[in-house]
Amino acid sequence: MPIVDPRQDWFLLSGREEAGFTILKFYRDLDTKDCAFDCVITEDTLRLIWAFKEQDPSHHDDVDYHGDFYFPDEVGFPIGRPGDPNLFIMETHYDNPELKSGIVDSSGLTLWYTPELRRHDAAVLMTGDDGSPQLAVPPGLSEFSVNSMCHPSCTAQVFPPEGITVFANVLHTHLVGRKVQVRQFRDGKEIGDIGQDNQYDFNYQQIRSFNPPKIVKPGDSIVVHCSYETRSRNEMTFGGLETKDEMCLGWMLYYPKVEMDLCASYVSAYDQLKALNHPDPDRLLQNGFVPGRAFKSAVRNVTWTPSLVASLQKAQTESKVQYSCYSIRNASAVEGPPMAPYPFSLKFAADPQPDCFPVLSSAIVPFSRPALFWMSALLSLVALIAGRRV
Repeated sequence: MPIVDPRQDWFLLSGREEAGFTILKFYRDLDTKDCAFDCVITEDTLRLIWAFKEQDPSHHDDVDYHGDFYFPDEVGFPIGRPGDPNLFIMETHYDNPELKSGIVDSSGLTLWYTPELRRHDAAVLMTGDDGSPQLAVPPGLSEFSVNSMCHPSCTAQVFPPEGITVFANVLHTHLVGRKVQVRQFRDGKEIGDIGQDNQYDFNYQQIRSFNPPKIVKPGDSIVVHCSYETRSRNEMTFGGLETKDEMCLGWMLYYPKVEMDLCASYVSAYDQLKALNHPDPDRLLQNGFVPGRAFKSAVRNVTWTPSLVASLQKAQTESKVQYSCYSIRNASAVEGPPMAPYPFSLKFAADPQPDCFPVLSSAIVPFSRPALFWMSALLSLVALIAGRRV
């Protein structure tokens, strides 16, 4: 059983059972200052003791998560026309590290369609690093951050004058990701975020709706900023498709649809090697090996010191980067600028800091993994819509 909190900051106002549901009405402060037991309630991922379904759970492994996501009334995802997707794949990833038997998965998706077209066609724009080999995170660190920019010239080429309307997003890293922030810049200055989760949990990924929606105008920049924690690892973590590898992504669900499916940047492998005092990065990257393999091989052999970690961290904001923006359906619709440093200094607004951070203990019971399998399938569907596989 969970540990009982000796200080009660949750106040029950009423409770009733109605049509098979137990409904509890209560209140508490968003920040109770009870650092030992209470989480500060923000828009970040939070873990609850129970997430109820129609039947009361008998055990913490018998907890189902379920939720609905709807497009705005005036928006639909187009299918069936020339250039529209004509194939949807539901891909479910299962994780059973304890090799338990008898687990039955009943999760799934219900997709609704109509021949009556809505006013706006929706689309998905993938921003961030989708697993490039030059995404490199040293081991044994409490925090290391990377960035990936959608360059202002990319949005200027394809966004309509009034901009695009972002009504939801999905944030994504793998196992060592701890924070994901999608930040919006205009004329080199940060004007807000397009979603963030400062308590990111790989096992609890979801579509987050915006109310009101976010407007991104032509010429705006979008920077995906991810922080990783590698204290449990003794070897380098690189970008890649496997769960042990890493990514730094923010999918944006938006309208009206434009001819751009990915907008990102990737830090120069050459500049990162220079930051690590490699004697001859030119020769290494041109010796006949695939550059990604050569870069990984060199970085794996680094003996990490605080100064080298700081140098590599500095390279994440000051090195040259390779920009990429393209459309799957029309390769000539949009083109990224040549490799260059970021067009402005990446100075982020300070994250809001609560007065105290709770110490998570056995009083916090995470959602059971089987209850979350459907989200992996939904992420795959969103990636498929964007034309990429994650």
